[in-house]
Order: sequence, then C-alpha cells, then structure tokens
Amino acid sequence: MNQPSNLFFSERLQKQAETALSLQNNGQLQQARDIYLKILSERPDFASVSFNLGLSYYPDRTSTGKAIFWFEQVLQYHPHHLKARMLLAESLYWNGEVEASLRLILKTLPETDPEFFQGWSQTEQRQLRNRQFMAESWLLKCIYSLGSFDDRDFLKALRAWGQRWADPLTPTAEAGTFQLPESGKPLRVGYFSQEFGGFSSGFLMLPLLSHHNRQQFEFIAFADGNHSAEQTQRFRSYFHTWHDVHGLSPDALVALIRSEEIAILVDLAGHTHPEALLNFARKPAPVQITGLGFGTPVAIQAMDGFISDVQIFPTDLQDYLPESVFYLDSAIHWQTPPQPIALRVPASDVPFVFGSANGLYKLDLPCLKLWAEILKRCPEALLWLKAAPLACELSAKRLIRFFSSLGVAPERLILQGITPPGQHFDQFYNGIDLALDPFPYNGGVTSCDALWMGVPVLSLNARNHCGASILTSLNMTEFLAASEQSYLEKACRAYQQHMADPTSSVSRNLSAKRQLRERLQASPICQMENYARQVESAYLKLWQRYLTQRSAD
Repeated sequence: MNQPSNLFFSERLQKQAETALSLQNNGQLQQARDIYLKILSERPDFASVSFNLGLSYYPDRTSTGKAIFWFEQVLQYHPHHLKARMLLAESLYWNGEVEASLRLILKTLPETDPEFFQGWSQTEQRQLRNRQFMAESWLLKCIYSLGSFDDRDFLKALRAWGQRWADPLTPTAEAGTFQLPESGKPLRVGYFSQEFGGFSSGFLMLPLLSHHNRQQFEFIAFADGNHSAEQTQRFRSYFHTWHDVHGLSPDALVALIRSEEIAILVDLAGHTHPEALLNFARKPAPVQITGLGFGTPVAIQAMDGFISDVQIFPTDLQDYLPESVFYLDSAIHWQTPPQPIALRVPASDVPFVFGSANGLYKLDLPCLKLWAEILKRCPEALLWLKAAPLACELSAKRLIRFFSSLGVAPERLILQGITPPGQHFDQFYNGIDLALDPFPYNGGVTSCDALWMGVPVLSLNARNHCGASILTSLNMTEFLAASEQSYLEKACRAYQQHMADPTSSVSRNLSAKRQLRERLQASPICQMENYARQVESAYLKLWQRYLTQRSAD
C-alpha cells in the first residue's frame, strides 16, 4: 500500500514491536503498551507501533481519548496511513467530535481526496472499494448526529447509499424462488442480529421476544456476533432454532436462511452493522423488515417494511423510502430493570442538577452551547454528564475546555464514565433534577430510564423525534420544546421554580417521583403484549401482501 515503510528501524526495535503485538493479541494489553511506549521514546515516528498502541485502546470506549491521541500520532508522521484515518474518524465520533469525524472520513473516499489514492495498485484499489461501503455508512451516522442536516438530507443520503451499495445485489426476479409454508403451519420468522448478547439494543428485543405468539410463529435466530455462550444465554430460550453465523460467507448465509424456509426476515441493526444490510440486499427471504431496535429506515430496495410510529417517522417522509412504513402506537418499548431500584430525594442543600447519560456522539455543538447558556442563566445549577469516554481524562478535559470557553467554570460540571447498572440508576438518576435530552439525536433508553426514576425529561423535537414519541406517549408534552429558545426557557423555568420552592420540583418530591414512574409503566411504551401484537400484525400484513403479489405474478 502507498505508505512509508518501517524497514529502516533497527532489528532490535522490530523484535520488541513483534513481542508487544503478540502480547496484545493475547489480551495482555498493559504489558504490550509498556513495550510500545519504550519503543516510541526512541523512535516516535514508528508508525506501526503508534497504530497498534492506538488499537489497544480503540475497542474500549472508556479509553477513546487515548485511542485518538495515538492515531493522531500515526498521522502526524505518516498522513497516508488509511486505516489510522478510518479508526481515528470512528474514535472522534464516539468522543463527541462528530464534525471532525465527518471531515476525516471524507478523506478516506477516492472521490473526495483523489490525490491521496494516486499510485495505488489495482489490488489495493479493489480492497479499498470492498471497505468503502463501511466508510460511506459512517458518513450517515455523522449526518444523523449533526443538526446542520435535516431529516430529508439524511433520508436522501440513506437512499443514495442503498442505490450505490445494496440495490445492485438484489435479484431482479424472485417470484417462485421461495418455498411457501404448508397451510396451517406457523410462519417462520428469522431475526438477524450481531447484538444478541453484547449491546443494549439487543436487550431491547427481549420484551418483544418474550411476548411473541408461538402458536402463530416460529422464531429462528441468525446470530452474527462473536459473543460467548454466557452472553447469548438469555436470548437462546426465545428461539426454536439458533444459528451462529459469524464468519459465514454471504453465499453460505443466504443458502442457510433459504434452507430454513424463512418467510419473514427481520433486521435488528440497520446501519449499526452495514455489512449485514448487504446480506439483506441479496433477498434471502420473501419478506424483509427493519426498524426494530434502532428506529431508522435503511432505504434499500430489498427491504419490504419499516416499523415505526408517527412521532419518530412523520407520514410526510414516506416518499423518501422504497420500503413501506407500518405505524405502531409507540415504536419505543422498554422494560424495567430486573433489580429493584428505590426512589430517593436529594438532600435539601444539594444544588439543582441538570443531567444527561447519553453518548457523547449525540451532543452536537449547538446542543452543548445551549446547555452552557442554561448554566449561565441558572447560576447555582450543576450539569452532570455521564458517558463511557468521560472515564478518560483526555476526553473529560476536552469538554471542560469547551464549557470554560463559553464562561462555565469547571466546578459546575460533573463528568463521569460508566458505572454498574444498579449504581447508575441509584446514584445518577436519584442525583439529578431534570434530564436534558440531546438534539438533534434524542435519547431513547436513557429517557425511559430517567422517567422510571422519577426524573422529568426536557426534549427538543429534532432529528430522530424519540423525545416527542416518549413524551407524547406519557401525555407530557409540556416538556417538549419546539425551538431552542423554548428549550432554554423551559429549563430555566424548572430551575427558577426549584429555587422558589424546592418541593415543587418533581425530583424533590417522593410522591411525585412515584407517580411519574407509574405513568411510564402505564404508557404504551411498557405495554409489551400490545406491542408484540402490533408488530406481529405488521408481519402478517406484509406476508399477505407478498402472497397477493405472488398470485398476481
């Protein structure tokens, strides 16, 4: 590849680097890091060492700031290191530096930086193109997080990705290629996910799986994640058949799905794992559905249905999609944590605390600037931010510098990394007075968590409209702002009411906190059986449509 070689480094340093890499591959990260640092003290321009050091931090979001530092070191000495560019772009995104991520990922595309790719061999260019769909998918993540793009910008970009990478893989004729189930037999529904066991979005599916109608449907799992048996144990019991498909070739996967005679195949990841969308593009099942577990469409020709609600996906956006939209009472579903968490009221002498436990990638600059303005207008209030990257001092210092530049003193910020679930609910949510929903990328699970802990959520109706969906379901639209000015005024009003009479704050009144928890539990968000019936109704409507079209053909 068109990158400077490290061959001129001494044989001694090369052997040390190989030893460190072996330790890293065996999970002995600290020992590997110590060796890498020793090498770099002698040769700071040793690109592969800096890269591997960054890679040792990269998968762990609590160390995102350190991954960024070392990938930047690679590019300082070797700006043509393509993989460092891509991993730096991803790390910047998780660190909340989404605009910088977007700018950098654009530099990995031949169309936007042609000089960078001059001189590449045909083999290198072919390998690049095989990964380019991932880079362009990452651009979609950035567009979704940035307020400088609106819903239509995102959907147009989404459709462009589908037309470029997915649609060419879709068979032109499919009638008659699928075996119809025997009359009276349950429909076989396949769930395809890389997240059965490892991520919170996977666990969002548990309430649906546990309430499915098992007389009418049979459920087959296609698990593409590299998870342990212990991690997937909670999911296995909900499926008639379980297939571990991690590492299967696209052709083998399509053959397996078809051999199982799947009538309806459900995508649980969307662009979280775009490589899976290319499998759906090959149309392994007659009916294919998306939207569950992540909330956005995918806009590829091979997808038949997208499940949402009218708040999250307004009806006037349907024309941007090739897939049909099916609306539920609420596309957001949530279940209470398995362990009991008591509600507590902060002590009377504790300052008013605004809080957010959303990922930093959701905190767009206009959102952070507005939060800084809220703090300036609420002089005794604090802001508590909790996200995995904030466990890293480098990431925390970035936010401290940002707020300081806007006149907010560091002592008014509480910055914290992740903690165990029980601690998180008890300490964080029992310690804040008003949850600030980020924009344009609203929270989903985090907002439900806050409401269950008796903390109101202030939301701006923006990009993914999750805040609007949740607050409408609870009939709490007084906490839904139509503009940034309204958001500012509502936040300041909550603070002023607290200062005038602390017991007027929901979070300082135990009875009011309990009522808010009960309100959430009574809402459509927590009515799991009804949610399952509505999802199954969408399945059956799409299946009937397929049968009608097949008969017509």
